[in-house]
Amino acid sequence: ATPADFLLLDTTDPEASTPMVPKMFVDQQLKKGTILTVKDSNIGEISYLDKDYDNHMMAAGYVRFVLRKDEFYTLAFLKNSFFREQLDALVPTGGSSLRHAGMKFLECEIPFPNKNKQECMKFVEELSKGVLRRELQIRKNYEKMNEKFEEIILKKENQKSKKFVYALPKFSD
Repeated sequence: ATPADFLLLDTTDPEASTPMVPKMFVDQQLKKGTILTVKDSNIGEISYLDKDYDNHMMAAGYVRFVLRKDEFYTLAFLKNSFFREQLDALVPTGGSSLRHAGMKFLECEIPFPNKNKQECMKFVEELSKGVLRRELQIRKNYEKMNEKFEEIILKKENQKSKKFVYALPKFSD
């Protein structure tokens, strides 16, 4: 195996992964439906894996959730500002610009409805699934846009030989 066979997942850009030394690799079973949260620096950021990432591992600053119950309701909560506000209150700011939440997210309370519990939770879960579908579609559209951009704009044969000079538009334009 080569370092390119073992990758460190970058959740800010799931298509960009960093090759790593095979002996450092730990198979973390990053499967579709896994929720990752950031515990260091930008604490509370959430990623939902929409596909399996075989031969990938996550950085030490992430925590993996594998939920067996109420997955999309919990995901909606984790993406809500209520979760962030609780986490912010639990994690001291200190003198450092980097914050470390550790496992403090486990102390955050998840609100469940008192009335019409099943109907409310089902409604929130369906909304959460809809948001995930749209986020996935946005990412696919973004990838298509970048492919077209590279195909049309970045190809040398599509560029004029003149040097490009930008000028602010005038009202007469």
